[in-house]
Amino acid sequence: MDRGKRNIRPFYSVRSDWVIGKSVLDTGKPFGALRLDYGGTKIESASVVRVTVWNGGRVAVRDTDLKSFPVISLPGVRRILSAEVARTSRPDLGFAVSPRPAEAAELGFHFDFLDRHDGAVIEVLAEGRPDTVSVDGTIIGARDGFRKVVGRPSPWRQPRAVAGVVPVLGTLAFAMAVWGFPRSDRRADYSTPYWLVVSF
Repeated sequence: MDRGKRNIRPFYSVRSDWVIGKSVLDTGKPFGALRLDYGGTKIESASVVRVTVWNGGRVAVRDTDLKSFPVISLPGVRRILSAEVARTSRPDLGFAVSPRPAEAAELGFHFDFLDRHDGAVIEVLAEGRPDTVSVDGTIIGARDGFRKVVGRPSPWRQPRAVAGVVPVLGTLAFAMAVWGFPRSDRRADYSTPYWLVVSF
């Protein structure tokens, strides 16, 4: 089957929090006397941005499918202080971040492959806070590119939970097809282990 016609669906979600800078009331005042020194430079405002990227499709994404390397854009920040891969769904994905010196508010990343539901959390410490965060990159077979998901999903845990339910439902359907529904008349054969499947 042509990979371009198969289900390749890369997703991402974003969460950002102030480390130092504006107060909860957005008054523009720093948090008390807290100050941040980075490389000998005083930082008056900084934020942590966590970008979760994962493959939500049914087919694996390989590095050879990347027509252009994905880029995380953080417009509104003055510069990226540090960036790292904080977590991966498994250690052999070859997931890594790469700085873009010419662009103060952009960060590239790459990977060797992403099987279904594989992904990573990229943690960025930035001076200032981004107005918005986007992930862009051209992947063969994914016409819409990376699609943003609002909220804080658990892309690696949820599919496993669903996968655990499917065999149980399949067993239940098979049992009903073979043994039928329990009969309500007095001649019902209560030795049929239908209740065992349901209670399990």
